[in-house]
Amino acid sequence: MSTGPVRFAVATPDPAAWMHLRAFDEVAEAVHQGILELGHPCERIVGALAPDRVNILFGAHHLPAAAALPESTVLFNLEQIVTGSLWLTPAYLALLRRHRVWDYSARNITALRDLGVTRVAHVPLGHAKSLERIERREEDVDVIFYGRLIPRRIELLKRLEARGVRVVAINDAYGRQRDERIARARIVLNVHVADEARLETARCFYALINGRFVLSEDSVDAAESGLAAGMAFAAYADIEARCAWYLERTGERAAIAEAGRRLMLARPQAELLRPAIAELLAVR
Repeated sequence: MSTGPVRFAVATPDPAAWMHLRAFDEVAEAVHQGILELGHPCERIVGALAPDRVNILFGAHHLPAAAALPESTVLFNLEQIVTGSLWLTPAYLALLRRHRVWDYSARNITALRDLGVTRVAHVPLGHAKSLERIERREEDVDVIFYGRLIPRRIELLKRLEARGVRVVAINDAYGRQRDERIARARIVLNVHVADEARLETARCFYALINGRFVLSEDSVDAAESGLAAGMAFAAYADIEARCAWYLERTGERAAIAEAGRRLMLARPQAELLRPAIAELLAVR
């Protein structure tokens, strides 16, 4: 058993291959900062793995099943482990079965164990000081959605626009360019890929850290996610009406947004990482 500091690296794929790999950026940054706060040396790497370090790798579902990863590599899963998931492929499952896994969702962990993934730990997403960076702007946009623009989402956004709601939909921007648009929106909208889906925590937690008002489609795991007290929810069929209701109520939006910001402050990423890192140390 090792009790001293472990040298880590937090790695994400190179977005030069596909820009949407930047969707991992904020979670990877939170994990990187959390590991540093726990006293372990940690690098942040893009497009490679660090030799002689324990690599925490995001985006492993983009690798082939035969990918040669160091045995010590930890795969951080942000995909929903549900039937029909786009990324739940035999190749990805093979990797998950071979390596230690960290996952943001308790429900995912149960599903992974049912699929033969035995070395899996729960690492919820939390607060990192470096992610407090969306500056206040005049809110001249009613609703913003960022993510994959599939028909289910496009249909809803078009219905909102037909009601006169000023909508911005982003599928081609990350970092500062996206953040500047988030800052101008009264409502950050989260809509699932399918009817029965888990809360897209990786999409919501960053907005909450920055005190933005988030309205999400109802999620089967909303309560257990730990974020429900800092967000608003509505059934898919009711989202238009709820958007209209909140757009008329600045005070209610502000109160919920502040509750979300405080909720995230109370769950530092370092503390959420501590049990998983202790478990890793115990087997080294």
